[in-house]
Amino acid sequence: KDTEEAVALYQNQRDAIHEMIRERQAQVRELVALMPVEEGLEAPFYWCNADFIRDWADNTDAPSSMDNRAIMCVHKKADPTKSCSMKRISPKAWTQLLQKYPDTNILGGVLTEADCCDECLRKQAIEARETDKQATELDRIREEVELALRCEVIDVEDGGGSNSGPSGGPSGGGCLVSRSWLQAWARRKGTGNPASTSPTEAITCEHGQLLPESAPGAKRTCVPRGVWDFFVTKARPPSKRKSLPMGNAADPIVLRSRAPAD
Repeated sequence: KDTEEAVALYQNQRDAIHEMIRERQAQVRELVALMPVEEGLEAPFYWCNADFIRDWADNTDAPSSMDNRAIMCVHKKADPTKSCSMKRISPKAWTQLLQKYPDTNILGGVLTEADCCDECLRKQAIEARETDKQATELDRIREEVELALRCEVIDVEDGGGSNSGPSGGPSGGGCLVSRSWLQAWARRKGTGNPASTSPTEAITCEHGQLLPESAPGAKRTCVPRGVWDFFVTKARPPSKRKSLPMGNAADPIVLRSRAPAD
């Protein structure tokens, strides 16, 4: 008899739990069905912390607070950079949510469609445009570096000689860099200076002069002046630009084509 009573008690508890789960699932489905926002740029909606929605759907306890501070920018508005952490819900869903849980404390304040931060949006757009611009420039530099590496190795003594690499301008000038340095930069897909060294360190002596081609590791390649300027200004982290001079010389090693003989 005791066993039968224990089994009956267990079944009653199990059925009660299952019924509570079904009711809870129905509540969640009902509210979730109301959440989609109407189409149109001027459709009203509320911003809601996505973690709050997730916790509310996964737990049976009534939520004590909705922390919108986590999705707000420094201007106390909805931060567009945190779009993955927030969810738009319709006014109907918002009203029903607060009616079910009137004691919910909304930390940071209520955020509506009018609270998206225009200032942060402009900043984000400018950063995206700058990123695209830098990517385009880097692609161009990579192409010019690949072209320079396909050219013959420059053989220069005392700054003279002929230029078999890409020209740096109408006069046929260009800047000499270490060929091994340039190859390492290309292998790194042009992400920055390899081994934190300068492009001319391996081809210049302690006096800042060009080493002979026969010196160990002194093979050099000519690159256009625009590529050199990129290496100087953008190929290295800003914090290291001053501490990593471009070789021992203050100016680039410029190679110019010799004028044709009369």
